Formats: sequence, C-alpha cells, structure tokens
Amino acid sequence: MTALVTDNLPASLAERLTPEQRQLVAEASREKRLEVLTAALGLPEPETLKLLADAAGLDIAVNLETDPDARGILPARLVYDYQFIPIRFGAAPEDRPSPEALLKLPLHLATAWLPDGVMADWLRTFTPRPLVWHLAVPERVHQLIIENFGVGSGSLEDSDDGYVAPESLRQQEEVVDEDAAVVRFVTDVISQAIEDQATDIHFEPQEGQLRIRYRVDGLL
Repeated sequence: MTALVTDNLPASLAERLTPEQRQLVAEASREKRLEVLTAALGLPEPETLKLLADAAGLDIAVNLETDPDARGILPARLVYDYQFIPIRFGAAPEDRPSPEALLKLPLHLATAWLPDGVMADWLRTFTPRPLVWHLAVPERVHQLIIENFGVGSGSLEDSDDGYVAPESLRQQEEVVDEDAAVVRFVTDVISQAIEDQATDIHFEPQEGQLRIRYRVDGLL
C-alpha cells in the first residue's frame, strides 16, 4: 500500500525537508524530482531512490524491458507527461494470452516518480487492467520512452481519445495557441539533441511517419 503523500512526497520524507525544499520538489518536472530530492537530502541517488520506494511501499524495477502488448494502448502524450513506461515483469507466458485473458492480467508500469490518483484515473480510461507500479531510475524510464514512442511524439500526437495534458488542464481559461504543439515538438527534439551532445539533427519524412536521427560522435 502506498504511504501518505504530502506535497508529492511520502510524509516520512517530507518531514526531513524544509518548506522551501518541498516546494522545489513539487515544482520540478516528474523526471527531475528524484534529482531535486537527492540534492535536498544530500544522499547518493540510488540511496534516495530506495528511501523513496520504501516510504511509498513500492519496489524498484531494474533491467527494464518494455511490454509491447501494452505499449500500443497508451497515448504518447500521457506517457511523456507522467514519465512512465509499461514493462514486462516476471517470466513471459509460453503462449500469447487471448485478448480476454490479457485484460485480466496486471499492467506493470515503471515510473520516474510516485504515481498519483490523476495518473491512475487517466490510465483507467484507456485500459481496465489492474495497475502495478514500480519505481525506476528516471533516466532509464525517459530513455525507454524515447526508444518506444519517439522524440517529440508526445507533443504532436492527435489520437489521444480525449486525453488532455496536465498543463492544458491548468490553462483551461487561456486561449490555446495553434502553434503550441509545434513549438513543444521542436523544443523536445532540440532538448534531446543537447542531452545527447549531437552535432546534427536529421528529419527524414517517410510514408506515415517522421524519422528523426541525431549525429553523435560522427555517427547517425
């Protein structure tokens, strides 16, 4: 059972921080919250991750492998916004389960930060499968999202069946700029290039998709 969460933190960890430090954690993006918490506690990141997992009653997923059966049912924007990825857990079944049997199997999700009720509610609109959460190293979660959903696909995806990104919910009374999705897409692509220390960004339009490749250390 997940422990009581205060300001996006279990109470046992929140009480170790100053109000200013708790605010910094709450304001950080989900993929950066562990980094901010690590700095606030003055501990190595693996130790902070273990403390967080223990306090929240979750385990830590290692050797992550994505679950292809679940990947197709989740909108890219949802995955990007909340920084989680469906993973294989335990031994793979010898026979592929039927669609009816698959709906009853737990959906294992590795997340960069603690899940909350809003995340669970959104997921239940796309799948009735029972949700099982695991904490994981944020950098690895983000890497798997990029590998499985593509750079920037969460910015332009238009087939989310009613999903509205959290920032959109906070700005319901504002006029939405029609170019905002493109700006976000370009920002995602350039940010990834900077993170990878790429020298070139190659856009390769193909039938039904757009391939984006980076030149890193002279190789595409």
